[in-house]
Amino acid sequence: AGGPSQKELSALEQKRVATESAEKLVAEKKAAKARLERTLAERKAQKKSQEARLASTKKCVAAAQAM
Repeated sequence: AGGPSQKELSALEQKRVATESAEKLVAEKKAAKARLERTLAERKAQKKSQEARLASTKKCVAAAQAM
């Protein structure tokens, strides 16, 4: 009859629930971070592409003006 008291069991259950909730929140935050990192990578790629187009356009304009 030396088992945990009802109070101890209740405290353990509260800790378990809090831990589960925290783990779920961490998983959600990691997923959100991964989404944001993908979006950032896509935008960086778009920016690089647009910068290349701009450089090409500037070359064409400079060549046309040199004629």
